[in-house]
Amino acid sequence: MLVNEHKILGDLLRASLAHYPELLVVAEYGNGREALVGARTLEPELVLTGMDLPGMEGVTLTRNLVEAWPDIKIIAVTHYSEKEGLFPFLAAGGKGYLSRYLSDEDLITTVKIVLNGDIFLSEEGFQLVAKEFRRLSMRAANSENALFFVREPLSGINLSLLSDREKQVLQLYVHGYSSKEMCQILFLSVNTVETYKKRIKEKLQLFNKTELMQYAIKQGLFEDWER
Repeated sequence: MLVNEHKILGDLLRASLAHYPELLVVAEYGNGREALVGARTLEPELVLTGMDLPGMEGVTLTRNLVEAWPDIKIIAVTHYSEKEGLFPFLAAGGKGYLSRYLSDEDLITTVKIVLNGDIFLSEEGFQLVAKEFRRLSMRAANSENALFFVREPLSGINLSLLSDREKQVLQLYVHGYSSKEMCQILFLSVNTVETYKKRIKEKLQLFNKTELMQYAIKQGLFEDWER
């Protein structure tokens, strides 16, 4: 099934697919909502879709198609760069992402790879995915370290003045976590985190971050962090 708001592009795609006789174009639509209705009857194996569709944009169409038919293969053919549209499309269940300025060879290669059950991305797309994977991996590693600290409150003479939750906030604070990040880790509001930080400073009589950092070094908190 071809779904695109530009008839000329649809004609070019159909002509390119003529080089792949195993495929039969069962329908063409210029409207996302009409394409979804048509798919319920036709149940296509492969859909080539644009992103700026009237009626229902491409990512929403992709999500609805995949929810209805989990095995359907969907390739985006769009003027949007990978940086603009790749991740929403992949999150919706898309399998291939191509610039509309593609060659016949690029299209056929993509179709073959996607029909084989794999995902096809351009070199730029692979770079974006690799960078995002690295970013999420680093965040996960930091979160694991943070949660390790949250499970094991610190001990020490002055630290005994603090509640367990205040100790957890202190652990994260001296290691550079922002109030917003602490909220996400500890499931607290920003106001609550700020209140805990204020109480910690009052109980320890340490009123700025430099003093708290020096205290953390003396207490061996950074050595504990590396453990």
